[in-house]
Amino acid sequence: METGEFTYVGPEVVTWARTANRPVVIGWDAGNSLIGRNGHAVVMYDGGTLRAEWLSTRDLGSVLADYAELESPPPAD
Repeated sequence: METGEFTYVGPEVVTWARTANRPVVIGWDAGNSLIGRNGHAVVMYDGGTLRAEWLSTRDLGSVLADYAELESPPPAD
């Protein structure tokens, strides 16, 4: 879901985040440069709390690729 400057994960990832035993990215900005480092401000859900962090574009891409498996339906038999 996109809301102007920020994009959020789908409901499947939010549901999974509530039971994950690790921090989960649930939102990110369009991207910019922070002191010469390209990346994104992200919102992390971690055990019921939210926090902001900075991730490189490459690291965010890896995280989102992992989440794509959660959002895609299982293969048909």
